[in-house]
Amino acid sequence: MCYGQAKQTSRYPDMFGTGVVDGVIAPEAANNAKEASSLLTTMALGIPGSTIMAILLAAFLMVGVTPGLGMMVENLPLALTLLMGIALANIVGGAISLFSAPYLARVASVHIDFLFPSVLIVALVGTYVATLSIFNFIVLFIFGLLGLVMKRYGYSRPALLLGFVLGSLFGNYSLLSIKMYGPLFFLRPISLVLIAIIVFILNYPYLTKVLSRLRRRFKRG
Repeated sequence: MCYGQAKQTSRYPDMFGTGVVDGVIAPEAANNAKEASSLLTTMALGIPGSTIMAILLAAFLMVGVTPGLGMMVENLPLALTLLMGIALANIVGGAISLFSAPYLARVASVHIDFLFPSVLIVALVGTYVATLSIFNFIVLFIFGLLGLVMKRYGYSRPALLLGFVLGSLFGNYSLLSIKMYGPLFFLRPISLVLIAIIVFILNYPYLTKVLSRLRRRFKRG
């Protein structure tokens, strides 16, 4: 979502997909920013916001800490320590990245003839180790061909990947929301505010164009 937003609000959207730094910074910033909110919902509501938080939720239960509203009262020091730890980790990680960026950027100068075999081997090993099944190689081959076809005919591969990843999450959390608040859960105040924000973000480029046209007409008038 942040990649799409960065592309919509960029002055050079046609450059996205070619390695432009804006398309790299936007999703990585969102990836780091989501951890604090995922941890907060895990502790305060008992709803894990990611796979890692699901593991953390199980760890809480194993040591006798029950996530929920009671945790924010009975184990408030632990909750604040974890949140401050994430904040400190982001600061330390940002400082390390700033100092090491000139050296890490040299990886991009490695010739593709040396880089491609290494990446391919790691991808194949990771594909097999995930479930120890040969079937994963078939899936990898099929999606590799699909990616080549989409690239050849100009289809958005990030959009397909985003839909593939978020599809199951959307279904699970939609069913959870319906069970908790009914089929009209999206009419709650918080849901309406989020929907309004999403609609505004999606239409922001068009609104800026309309406003610029109105300003031009007003100046001419």
